[in-house]
Amino acid sequence: YGDLRDLHCFPTRRASDLGKTGDVEVSGRTVVRPEGRYDFVHRTPAFYRQEMFLVLAGRLVKLDMPEDATFYGFVNERALLSLRSDWKVGATTYMAGSLLVEKLDDMLAGRRLCDVLFEPSERVSLSYAATTRNHVLVGTLDNVHTKLAQLDLVDGAWKRQELPLPGLGTGSVAATSDESDMFFISYQDFLTPAS
Repeated sequence: YGDLRDLHCFPTRRASDLGKTGDVEVSGRTVVRPEGRYDFVHRTPAFYRQEMFLVLAGRLVKLDMPEDATFYGFVNERALLSLRSDWKVGATTYMAGSLLVEKLDDMLAGRRLCDVLFEPSERVSLSYAATTRNHVLVGTLDNVHTKLAQLDLVDGAWKRQELPLPGLGTGSVAATSDESDMFFISYQDFLTPAS
């Protein structure tokens, strides 16, 4: 599992104690963003299953999210995740394949107030998500064609802007920065090499 017990941010419980025989991985990670620093531990008991623990005041606090969700990181003090299966929260059911964002404070307090940034349809699916300082970047497959979009939080609501590609080839976000809103897109098709 790697030895995480000597890291200064885990004084009350060793991160390596989370691991169990048969786990795929247990690892620690620090993400430094303009709004603050996030130290967390990621436990993978099996493929496509994970538990996320945030370090708060020297304690590991489990983030309340489905084990089969994909955690993409943080943006504007919110956790970004996609679902592999339907997630029922109270009277609301979030559809498998959806991309959700939730304020970290709400998540830690047990208030399930997710914003849906993307919901799949019959012919449109989520390919990936990435973040910059203020943007959420979303790649989708629409009738097997790549579409890219940028989502921004404006006056409490998420605004979507399509990012045009030069043709019907494959585009993806190649690199991002948490310190700025700069990102790079890679594109290729049958006549255009990856660039």
